[in-house]
Amino acid sequence: EQRTLDIHGVAVAMGTRTDLRRIEGGSGLEVRQGEAQFNLPARGPAGFAIDVEGARITAVAGARVNVRCVDADVRVTCLAGTAVLVRGARRVTLQPGWQARLDPDRVASVAQVASDRIDAWRQGWLVVDDQPLAEVVQEINRYRPGRIVITGTALQARRVQARIPLRDLDAFIDLVRNAYGARVVNMPGGVVLLS
Repeated sequence: EQRTLDIHGVAVAMGTRTDLRRIEGGSGLEVRQGEAQFNLPARGPAGFAIDVEGARITAVAGARVNVRCVDADVRVTCLAGTAVLVRGARRVTLQPGWQARLDPDRVASVAQVASDRIDAWRQGWLVVDDQPLAEVVQEINRYRPGRIVITGTALQARRVQARIPLRDLDAFIDLVRNAYGARVVNMPGGVVLLS
């Protein structure tokens, strides 16, 4: 489920299983879990802040910033405009197409990324490019009721490149069966075993 909110004139799109909290004493939000995209209007509010895992992001008017905080995977991506990320003594300015990955105590890396892949969830797609099947299944489990479980380590390591519609995630199970010869066992409660 995706939702869009208006917070102080900022359009905030929330992905599935996203938990946001207002920043006390200020204008902004903390991303506690999940994925959210912040679209600041061209004549946006001054001082709107986004907090995630000990970092603070401020974006200029007209900026669009995607923040992902899923388990230990924390990423901040600038999709339009400019965003400044501060964590401890490190200050990083992100331009469109640039992403910062955060470790528990530092900014781990800053790199250019494919913005269309980052933005795909807003259009109803999950786009994966040469990722291990285990990571892809972990992401699908965020969106899909029930749970997909991979029982074989060799299958978990298989690399996947796919464009998966979020409205039909079970099509991915068929893709794994057909492409990798995986055995599929459907169980009650939407649990699917792949081996």
